[in-house]
Amino acid sequence: MSRVTHDYLIIGVEEGRIAYARMFENVGSGASVAPLPDRQAGLQVRRTVVANDPNLLGVVTTKPALLMGADVQDGVAVALVGRVPVKVDPTANIKAGDLLTPSGILLGTATKATEAGFVIGRALEDATCVTSNSESVTGDSDPKITTCTVMAFVMNSYYPGDLAKLEIRNSKSENGNTSTIDTSKYANLTVTTSFISTGKTQLSDTIIAGDLTVSGDIGNVFGDLTFQNKKIVMTTKGDMHINGRFEAAEVVAGSFTVKNDGTDDTVGQITIPAGTKTVVVKSTIVTAKSKVFITPRTSTDKTIAVTLIKGGESFTVELGSVSATDIVVDYLIVGVE
Repeated sequence: MSRVTHDYLIIGVEEGRIAYARMFENVGSGASVAPLPDRQAGLQVRRTVVANDPNLLGVVTTKPALLMGADVQDGVAVALVGRVPVKVDPTANIKAGDLLTPSGILLGTATKATEAGFVIGRALEDATCVTSNSESVTGDSDPKITTCTVMAFVMNSYYPGDLAKLEIRNSKSENGNTSTIDTSKYANLTVTTSFISTGKTQLSDTIIAGDLTVSGDIGNVFGDLTFQNKKIVMTTKGDMHINGRFEAAEVVAGSFTVKNDGTDDTVGQITIPAGTKTVVVKSTIVTAKSKVFITPRTSTDKTIAVTLIKGGESFTVELGSVSATDIVVDYLIVGVE
């Protein structure tokens, strides 16, 4: 067996204050202790008084292997680390392996840690309980007192509670080995500070209440990547579809294609019949500020111009003079803000 080294610290107990003696008498071996907040000189301790006491210091012992501060008078030895007997709540049913935390029922005793908080250490065995008679201070006959202790390895630390119940199971997929959480044993997870995953993490429906910062690539192996209820769609081919207005400070492109569905289009084609000088083109997208570009598709010596624009209604294409043949003209409407 390997030898366990124990580190202990002698800490002075409070003197001369009767109130303290009445409330915190018998800071004996195995008691869980915490510092007194209103100490006058040096570090003074009391038994823990609340569940998961955040001021937990250690456990009182009478057999320290190594003593620091041995010149302190009227002190108790407090185990900071090592194998030490610890008093436990008789109702806690402590078993080997249980994490121990200050009890909120009996002063200076420990109970099983079941939620996030500071822990004293881990039980190395099942608790042993002894029931004995005690002198009555209330006149009761033959009062009984049950005292329970357990050998524990003291290691003051923080227990994360339900987060420690996460069960990570290895699974295999077409992409290799991944890790998944057993949701049958852990339904809800709340992270109040930071959540860091250094490997692959697979989530189903996820709601992000704040900003999302991504330092790498966003990939969707299951299909198109969509935003705003599919108002923005990025396909696996690299195409992007936007059902709305797109603004940019500068656009550089190899080519542009204008979609033409035959109804009130930005791009279109008209015919100016022979013997006709003007044609009115209906358009609800044209505005008073729009620029209408026209290109003759028929060879002609006639001048062609857009002579009138009625916002939201139409624009007029006019020849310099009447033509003896039909003239086909393409047009492009460009909006201006």
